[in-house]
Amino acid sequence: MKMKTYLQQSRLTEEKIKESGIEWGQLEYISNNYKNLKNDLFLTAQMLSNKLKEMDKAHIIHFRIKDDIHLLDKIIRKKLEAPNLDINVGNYTELLTDLIGIRVLHLYKEDREHIHQSINENWNLHEKPKANIRSGDSKEIRERYEQSGCDVKEHKAGYRSVHYLVKTKPMNKEYIAEVQVRTIFEEAWSEIDHDVRYPGYLEDPIINNYLQIFNRLAGNADEMGSFLKMLKMNIQSLHEEHKKEIEEKDKQIDDLKKQVETLEIDAKQKEKINKGIDIISGKIGPNREGILTKAELFNKDIDLEVANSIFNLEDNKHENNIDDTVVSVSTDSYIQDEIGQWKIDVNEKNDK
Repeated sequence: MKMKTYLQQSRLTEEKIKESGIEWGQLEYISNNYKNLKNDLFLTAQMLSNKLKEMDKAHIIHFRIKDDIHLLDKIIRKKLEAPNLDINVGNYTELLTDLIGIRVLHLYKEDREHIHQSINENWNLHEKPKANIRSGDSKEIRERYEQSGCDVKEHKAGYRSVHYLVKTKPMNKEYIAEVQVRTIFEEAWSEIDHDVRYPGYLEDPIINNYLQIFNRLAGNADEMGSFLKMLKMNIQSLHEEHKKEIEEKDKQIDDLKKQVETLEIDAKQKEKINKGIDIISGKIGPNREGILTKAELFNKDIDLEVANSIFNLEDNKHENNIDDTVVSVSTDSYIQDEIGQWKIDVNEKNDK
């Protein structure tokens, strides 16, 4: 690559190249070597990404290989930061640890723990993971990262992500890949932040203030996502418990009907009793909770004698207000005369 071509595409100037102390011939030599290496890097990144896709909780994974211009940009910046650092064609692949960049996106904040564990179990790390947090994040968040073995850094722009330098050797040569792990909302904020601020608005106070507000909204969105996940799990648990209760109730009702069949009464009377059991238990009609008022019993055309024999209703307090007496059929209720020892729960509302 010629210097003129580089300067046309880079934000660095020829003065910066001279200031770095590295000869352009050396940079050109590295650039030519890198072009021959990029195919191996691409295959390595592809294999590593496919392996990462097998991880539980990894929702989206994509990768990139650093392009030639950004490669030279980074080498020049490293020389500006550390003038005595020797970067050459023999060691640049070891000194630049992000030639392969992979992003692992997950849906919920809690998923990071599963991904962190999977990465540590399957790969050797070049160094400790780095967790970037936002100013204002709680002490608990920092401690959680530290307890999982991360170096924690407060990012001035509010950037959140955990970076892993993963060693991988699919062929003869070992490479280091940078794996960034973050939520989908963190990724969205980061992409918009980069698109808006670079290259000309890095220090614009108005844009930066709005990006900070946007950052907090992204954090709140992550919190809401975790809450909705927990809410869904709680609702599912309640549904399962209710389903088991209904199944147990249906089983006991079937047992009661079997007892009815053993009674020495005529078939018509048995039919009346079974119909009453079905209606009161909710098997006939929309009510599956087994709760009916006395008025509903009459509306469903249950024989009053049968209803009284099932529930042993007490009308001494509400003879003129039958809607106020609620009968709740429990699985240990009993018919005192024909069927045997069934217990009855009669809940009466207070007239206030």
